[in-house]
Amino acid sequence: MRKITLISPLALLGSCFLAGCVEDENKECEKLYYNQATRTLASEVCEKSAQSGNATGQFLWGKLLLAEGKTKQAVDFLEKSANQKNGSALFQLAELHEKGNEIFAKDESKAFFYYNQSCQNGEIKACERVSSLEQQKIEQEKTDALELEKAKAKVLAEEKAKIEAQAEADRQKRLAEEERRKAVEAEALKARQEAEEQRKKAEEDAIKARVGNRKFYYGLAKFQEGNLWGHINQQGEMVIPAKFAYAADFYDELAAVKTTDGKWGYINTSGMYQITPRFSCAAFFSEGVAGASATGSGDGCRGGKWGYIDKNGNWLLNPVFDRVWAFDKGIAKVEYEGQIRYINKQGSFVNAPVENISKGPISSNNTPLSTSTSTIQMTQAQIKDVYSNFNLTFRRGGMSAIKTWVENCYEKSANKIGCYHFDQLASLIDSFYAKDNNVAQNSFFYQSLVESRARNTVLEFRNLTYSDFSAAVRSAQNTLINNANLLSLD
Repeated sequence: MRKITLISPLALLGSCFLAGCVEDENKECEKLYYNQATRTLASEVCEKSAQSGNATGQFLWGKLLLAEGKTKQAVDFLEKSANQKNGSALFQLAELHEKGNEIFAKDESKAFFYYNQSCQNGEIKACERVSSLEQQKIEQEKTDALELEKAKAKVLAEEKAKIEAQAEADRQKRLAEEERRKAVEAEALKARQEAEEQRKKAEEDAIKARVGNRKFYYGLAKFQEGNLWGHINQQGEMVIPAKFAYAADFYDELAAVKTTDGKWGYINTSGMYQITPRFSCAAFFSEGVAGASATGSGDGCRGGKWGYIDKNGNWLLNPVFDRVWAFDKGIAKVEYEGQIRYINKQGSFVNAPVENISKGPISSNNTPLSTSTSTIQMTQAQIKDVYSNFNLTFRRGGMSAIKTWVENCYEKSANKIGCYHFDQLASLIDSFYAKDNNVAQNSFFYQSLVESRARNTVLEFRNLTYSDFSAAVRSAQNTLINNANLLSLD
């Protein structure tokens, strides 16, 4: 068995005197108190430390006094220590107030105050207790509120019962008169219902007439009122007032708009300018980027240079291009120094993608000018193949075959070969544009085709009657024949 050597206080004091009391009595107090074996020897040293005004000594001396049952004296020293912002003393006082004792009664508000002060002075368990008390307070408030609501509900129920009882008594008195009025009221109700149904039908008809076959993007569609443009919602209500010379549909949450003084800008779905009007031409946004030109004039800003802007209107790529197309999967087609090239969003030239369904540059009325899905630098063999395929399909099945050709591609995605040839046809007509500006501009089929490709659906032909559509295709066929010299066809 380990032998325990007991050291008397006199021996300790003697050694202290002999050593010159090198250790501070405050540190000695802590050392003796926090060692379970020597705690009983800490009283004299801790009392001296407390009397000297040391906050830790006052706290420890208070704890020793509490252990001896001397609560009043203990509280005096704990309060002195607390006044020096000792977190442990503040916590001890909080516990005393929370439980109550012979010196003072239980006081939760004071306990909360001391816990909070203790927490602010670094006592973690005090912070936990503050959180717990606050939660208890919240729960109590909820309970009190629930009891109050129950009391209110009871009063309301009693009042309701009285009202209902009185109402029943009155009803019994009026029963004979009500029976006489029922027939009249039923007729009046029927008339009102019929009138309401007629009103609703008229309102629905008005909405249908106003909305028509428009396509909605972000719940809005462009709408012309007189000579000005705005946007309506699906109920036909003018959400964004018609105040623009032209307003495009919303893409990427923004719509390009042209002011009456000819400048292009962009609005959000609330009708507020996201980008103030300052461009001569502007394309729709795709992948957070839009083509824009601040120079040039007329359709497509001829003579000017195009670049790309971000949604804040800042130039992402400076205006150095002759024409631009929209970004698709991070790649866009551009015309630069007379050549068709492909770029990424960093402005670096890249190889042409195998399939790049792009939405082209925009003219003065915001119509895309090209939607080619492959490079327009086609070989003569490819051009002849596309030309022959288009002619053959038209001769075999007429207009119906061409329409099915397009629908299968963009509505049903059932005929990938049809998609390829339709895309190649777009490239072919785009070739005319590159070589003769008047050909593409004057081709009604071309304008319809590129709008369709911009929407990625054949439904953009909705504004054409069947005869218009047929004439447009025939016009395109004639364009191919009449301009064969532009492609050097044999």
